[in-house]
Amino acid sequence: MPGLVFSLAGDVFLMLPGARFFRLGLMSFLVAQVCYIIGLNPSLPPLPALIPLSIIAALGLLVVRGIASGLRRSGQIALLGPWRSIAACSA
Repeated sequence: MPGLVFSLAGDVFLMLPGARFFRLGLMSFLVAQVCYIIGLNPSLPPLPALIPLSIIAALGLLVVRGIASGLRRSGQIALLGPWRSIAACSA
């Protein structure tokens, strides 16, 4: 049920004008997909399998922050919004 709620929220956000609502829509769909994966998976992976996954996620976050920092330093602030949307969907 939570997956459907987040999918509906994503649809509503995508109907609204503005980049902020577009990002919220993408994030809603991302959360919906995670809900579907958890809900439709009969068993979650064992805890030792989640440790390397957590390390990879942390490294990915560092890369995303580094790229965002480089965009700020180079003065390309307008690219931060699209970059964050792409990074969030790629996660």
